[in-house]
Amino acid sequence: MTNFPSPGPDRPERGLIWGIKDSFLRYVAGITDGVCELSDGAAPYSPGRFLFPTRGTDDTYAGVLSVTAYGGILGVTVAQPHIAHTSYGLRLAVRTLDSTRPVLHVAALEPAADTPPDTVEYRALLLGEAVSWLGDAYAAGTELDRVTLL
Repeated sequence: MTNFPSPGPDRPERGLIWGIKDSFLRYVAGITDGVCELSDGAAPYSPGRFLFPTRGTDDTYAGVLSVTAYGGILGVTVAQPHIAHTSYGLRLAVRTLDSTRPVLHVAALEPAADTPPDTVEYRALLLGEAVSWLGDAYAAGTELDRVTLL
């Protein structure tokens, strides 16, 4: 992917691995000014997947992933993701730049049945409140990339 970081040898050993949605990243990578930037400790893990390092507790993670294109018209940010325990089940949440809504629950998490031993992995299903976060390109309930915990 052009303008997308490649995995390196200095990535953290523990954290949350996620790539939003492969088709979304491929779409952005095909745009002339499509860029994927990592900061605050986030690191490439594998093509299209990024590692957000553990930040103190098991359910909170550091790092920022910013995906932009079309001169900034398209912009998706994953900042300090965390797993929220709600009355509706587990949710993947991210910090936002919106002061009226500083946290956005982006996906419902369900344990993935076909994971390797000693791996914690979740299916991630887009929540209705996050449809606009991905530019209204995907409907609520769309399966996003799996979330893996190291």
